Amino acid sequence: MQPGNGWGDLMATVLIPAHNEEHVIGRCLRSLLGQAEQSEFEVLVLSNGSSDDTVGAAKKAASGLYAGQSVSVIDIPDAGKAAAINHGLGSGSGPDFIVLDADVVVDTGTARQLVRTLGEPGVVAAAPAVDFDFSGVSWVSRSYHRYWSKLPSIAHGLAGRGVYALSAEGLKRLGRLPLIMADDRFIDLSFGVSERRIVPASSIVVPIGNVRGLIDRKARVFHGNNSLGGETIAGFDPDDRPSGGWIDVLRTDRSAAVDLPAYLGVNLAAKIKARRLGQASPMVAWDQAHS
Repeated sequence: MQPGNGWGDLMATVLIPAHNEEHVIGRCLRSLLGQAEQSEFEVLVLSNGSSDDTVGAAKKAASGLYAGQSVSVIDIPDAGKAAAINHGLGSGSGPDFIVLDADVVVDTGTARQLVRTLGEPGVVAAAPAVDFDFSGVSWVSRSYHRYWSKLPSIAHGLAGRGVYALSAEGLKRLGRLPLIMADDRFIDLSFGVSERRIVPASSIVVPIGNVRGLIDRKARVFHGNNSLGGETIAGFDPDDRPSGGWIDVLRTDRSAAVDLPAYLGVNLAAKIKARRLGQASPMVAWDQAHS
């Protein structure tokens, strides 16, 4: 790292699991490393089971824009997000790790805040707040996500942001991810409120714009969450987690009632579909909509 940048010896490994993300991986890398100093982050793009040119797009972005940056592109033949993350955890130098979805936008400043926050006493996991790019998104999807983002489990949780960070201590407790679909939900269930932080910055998520796609996406999320059961990592206190449900949103924000019908309607349809998914297949390799 070059002297005088004000970030000391900040160094973390960023894992970007990517399945068929050729159209967005360049944007992800440009945002993450746009203001980064030389060798500030080690980035591993983990293309797994991609049938498009995710590997080529990632290599082109890395070679064309980031002289002096450490960006490696790893082509893993089999699809599976958890397996890709585990590969990255075994390949990266750390000591801290950030896991970032390829279709989510996180800038350099947010990544720095995540790493700095992991240095606070007792903090082993961190995530940013979530913001949405609603360009071209249907009113149902906008309404759904406005209500969803106010849920206590989302406002104070680690899931749903497309990015989370783990310290060396957190990784020591985690070991390896089980081969599940809902990796961020597993992380959320495995670290208590007292040992996590939500930093004052945002990841930018582009929601699925149409109702059918949104229901399909949420059905896969529910299916993935259902597959977790009660599994968490050792040392987790089940009482140390965000509490409250959808009704609690109305208690604190009555204006949210206008978005409640969309939230409840989409969830009902998605849970019915998730039940069918569970009957048809116990596991889905990748929870992903086409970018």
